[in-house]
This record gives sequence, C-alpha cells and structure tokens, in this order.
Amino acid sequence: EENLPGGNNNKGGRPKNVLKEIERIKANREARRNKMGAEQKSKEEQKERYGAELETVEFMRMIKIARAQLRKESPPPTVANSNARVKVMVRARPVSRKELSRKVFEVITAHGRRVLVHEPKQKVDLTKYIEDHSFDFDQVFDQEAGNEQVYQQAMVPLVEKAESGGCATVFAYGQTGSGKTYTISSFYSRSADELFALLDDRKATGQVKVGVSF
Repeated sequence: EENLPGGNNNKGGRPKNVLKEIERIKANREARRNKMGAEQKSKEEQKERYGAELETVEFMRMIKIARAQLRKESPPPTVANSNARVKVMVRARPVSRKELSRKVFEVITAHGRRVLVHEPKQKVDLTKYIEDHSFDFDQVFDQEAGNEQVYQQAMVPLVEKAESGGCATVFAYGQTGSGKTYTISSFYSRSADELFALLDDRKATGQVKVGVSF
C-alpha cells in the first residue's frame, strides 16, 4: 500500500494530514483551471477582435512579453547636456480607431529615452518571432503623454531662451497622420502667452520690440 503525503498508513483511519494534502491539491487544480480559463477568454476576445488573423494575435502576445521584460530593466541613462545646440525628441502616437478597425496593433515601445520597434518576422520554417530595433534620443514621450507634458519639457526651455535674446527653433518631422499638427498647434498660443509674460517684466527697464511672421 503506497503512503500518501503527510502521514503514515493507518488501518484504523486516514493519516492526519491527508485531508490537508487533498485540499492543497484541489486548490492548485482550481488555480490552474482559473489561469487556463483566463488565458482562453483572452484568446477568444482577441479572435473576436482580429478574426481569423491568428498570426496577429501571436505577434501581439510576443510584443506583450517583450514589454513585460523591458519593465524589469532599467532605462538607458538620460544625457544631461543642457548646452546641446540641437535636441531630438520623439513622441509615439497611439493607434487610432480607424487603424484598430483594420487590425493594426502597436509595435512601438518607449523605454526611457529609447524607442524600440518590434518588427514581426517569420523564419523559413514558418516560426514567428519579433526582431527589436532600438533608437536613442534626447527625450521620448510615450503613447500616454499629453500635450502639456510635451510642452513643459520641449517648449518651455526654448521660450526662456528666446526671451533672454537667444535664437530658438522648433519643428515637427514625421509622416502624414503622425500627429505633427496635433502637437505643434497646441504650442502656438501657449508659447506666445508665456513669452509676452516674460517680456512684460522687462518693460520697466527699456523698450521691448517683438516681431511676428506667419
């Protein structure tokens, strides 16, 4: 007769710890079932959303795993160079509703001042995988960053530079629909208001001349 975990065989009754062991086995089994159920539900939701494009779901899963791994790693150190004449900042735009309707999914991950592009690829034997391409910049704004955050970190130093008599230029570069106008147009009135507020403090010390072209 085989001994059960937690006790010795007893002809007069069950071992003392057998019931506890049975409860532990039941709890583990229930936890596995709940995990499998949650995974299956997630797969069904993705299939309902992406239809028969199962490879899309697989690539999304790989990207999700890659992002989870990135969260465990420290982002690249910030380059503290306030005297740099040119700074390049990147803003990642979230996927639009129109793109979602076309089964488009995000392949961009912001990690500190680094942008990673997860490129879906397939080997000769049809094995799917993602190849990560990383690019470092002076500043990176992720999909959750709002115009206020971008303004404070990208525009405020330029407004202060212009007020002190320096030259400051900002321009947006990107493909059509990447969010250039959405970002820059939110800066017009805000930067003008702050610039004139700074200049207002200098009126008592002398003449202030402001020129505008558009």
